[in-house]
Amino acid sequence: MIYESIVTKIGEDVEDFLEEKMVVLFNENVPEELTSIALVHEEKEMNGEVNAGDYFVLGDVKYKVLAVGNKANETLHELGHCTIKFSVPAEDDLPGTIVVEDKAIPELVAGLAIKFEKSAE
Repeated sequence: MIYESIVTKIGEDVEDFLEEKMVVLFNENVPEELTSIALVHEEKEMNGEVNAGDYFVLGDVKYKVLAVGNKANETLHELGHCTIKFSVPAEDDLPGTIVVEDKAIPELVAGLAIKFEKSAE
């Protein structure tokens, strides 16, 4: 397990990002001005780095990681922050973005599990 946490709060503007097939993660130290866009989760320690081929788990849905921006592991480690994009990798993806396969997104509620798991490969 690379990272495991629990959602504690859903910002009021998270739905706007869901329409674009994105979720912005921040741990509970999120800057106040970014709380409205964030899926806020408990602050936890990372055990390693997320790489393409690993898995992102949101609730009961498991997504294969397709690409990891060059700043995503750093911001995930420091702030529990990254943007999860449910799509295909693109050249204009921001450095803090982790792109995962495009599958249904479960209902976002407090208590939902968030995980990054190492690939068994």
